[in-house]
Amino acid sequence: MASRSRIHRRVQRFLPPQLQTSGMERFGLDPGQFWQLAWSALPLRAPSCGAVVLRLSEQTARDIRQRRLGFFEHARTAREAPPPRAVRYHAWQPSPLPVTWRDGIYDNGLRGGLPCIDADAALRRKLSGAHGHGAYYAVQEGGGGMLVAIPDHHLLVYSWRD
Repeated sequence: MASRSRIHRRVQRFLPPQLQTSGMERFGLDPGQFWQLAWSALPLRAPSCGAVVLRLSEQTARDIRQRRLGFFEHARTAREAPPPRAVRYHAWQPSPLPVTWRDGIYDNGLRGGLPCIDADAALRRKLSGAHGHGAYYAVQEGGGGMLVAIPDHHLLVYSWRD
């Protein structure tokens, strides 16, 4: 099984450099993803889904709360996405999340790979902050991935389904 630190390092590659994290709260992958991580040197790529809930650094959470949507102005390109393409995100939007995303886990609208996470009640309450004032989201260009920043709870969710 892939280690938490390895998953944390790998998912950071998909984040814009402006989004600094200080650790990982939870992650969930469909069972095939664990094997894909373990054998990541192989050029195989299967459809996947999953989510990683990261802790935003104190400074990043504070900067988002102060600058609001302006914080994300240049946060649209991932640090170092794996070949063959760079990962870019559409422009960040303020919450609430789109109504069409209400098909997600716990009916909080965080669709994608969140059903893979075994979230306790406390984490579910924090994730529901994605609908409150002060949360922001961006969708990966070409589909598949999304980011949701919830600075009041120091959370950043990267979720994907492709």
